[in-house]
Amino acid sequence: MPTKSKPSVTGGTHSLPFEKLAPLEFERLCLWLVEREGFERAEALGQSGNEKGRDVLAWRGDRRIVFQCKRVGKFSAATGKEEIAKLRKKPSSIEQPHELVFVVSAAVSADARAAIRAAWGNETTCHFWVGVELDQRVKRHPDIVREFFQLPPEAQTLSHSPLHQLPSPPADFVGRTEDLAALRTAAKKGGATICGLQGQGGIGKTALALMLAHELKEDFPDAQIFLDLQGVSERPLSTDDAMAHVVRSFHPGTTLPEGAQLAAMYRDIFSGKRALLLMDNASGRDQMEPLLPPSGGALLVTSRQKFALPGLVVRDLELLPEKDSSVVRQADATLSRLRRARVTFSRMSDALAVQMNGLGSMLCCSIALK
Repeated sequence: MPTKSKPSVTGGTHSLPFEKLAPLEFERLCLWLVEREGFERAEALGQSGNEKGRDVLAWRGDRRIVFQCKRVGKFSAATGKEEIAKLRKKPSSIEQPHELVFVVSAAVSADARAAIRAAWGNETTCHFWVGVELDQRVKRHPDIVREFFQLPPEAQTLSHSPLHQLPSPPADFVGRTEDLAALRTAAKKGGATICGLQGQGGIGKTALALMLAHELKEDFPDAQIFLDLQGVSERPLSTDDAMAHVVRSFHPGTTLPEGAQLAAMYRDIFSGKRALLLMDNASGRDQMEPLLPPSGGALLVTSRQKFALPGLVVRDLELLPEKDSSVVRQADATLSRLRRARVTFSRMSDALAVQMNGLGSMLCCSIALK
């Protein structure tokens, strides 16, 4: 049932106030989000009160996925490990999930994520929808925003038309100067410009695409659409689902046709518009070819696969040049030193606290003897 009193969205950036939702409302929001993100057979189990560790259960193909929904002010590694322990203690009659997703209203640090993934045992199947990442993911679905939050008048338009979806590029992005220059030139030739960024996992395709997209967004003011096509998963996003995401970005709440009619609606969406699409993690040509925008739009694609499309400007990424790799290594080394210093400082603080407690006890005994 709908919430009786929706938290108001305030402030210039209109960040969603997840912390003001009741815990059960936050779980309900998670259920909506899981369904909108394309997972199947989603069930809300947490509200029953006896399904600890399984707030929402859903499927993608034959993979069972559990979502832990936490509306909290702080989420530590210890908290994540406790939730994993609850799952592991389930009776043998309840099958363990293939993947685990933490949906958390608070931010979760990189150290905490690493520790939680280590406790889970497989970093590729333990995921985090948290903090600003959760805010961004929810805003891709304006029906969820309207259902759970009261928006100020000036935010209504943004909510009903989430057309500016680009995530921020990594703050520590370095190098790729030649790649960026080449793609920038290709992307500004006009028409249905398509830039392909292809290469092995972890080589920086998405980061480079985001840097380029942010440079280009003023040239495409009508919309900047971002979508993860899940090309390396066992079940990549279908072309119809990708088209539906784009159409709903322009026209939330629209009842969508299927097949050829949906493809026609997708193409018509771009008529007279300057729109930029960033399709991340494509599986290949079959997935991408129907998504080519008409003249006036631009498409940036990242993929681990090599494939050709009409008008596609391909840029195969290689490992970072030595000079750029050196910068990254120096930054990593600095970060490691800071982390070690933090641990050392924490231990020194704990030792000092123990000594102070001991000194206090000795002082009390001395006073009592006198």
